[in-house]
Amino acid sequence: MSLLIKTPPAPAKAEDVTTLPPPSEAQLNKIVKLRAGGRAISKVYICMRNSNNGFAWVQMATSE
Repeated sequence: MSLLIKTPPAPAKAEDVTTLPPPSEAQLNKIVKLRAGGRAISKVYICMRNSNNGFAWVQMATSE
């Protein structure tokens, strides 16, 4: 009897950005970490399809 041990997938890593790229189908489901510079507060966004069938960045989290 052999046991198959699966390695868990690597955790998702947010891309660091200084400005949000235009929301688009190419950005759909992408997670980014926006930092305005220096010791500024970081904000995490995900690109999602909105109710108008367009795309928008939705804020997920804010650092303290």
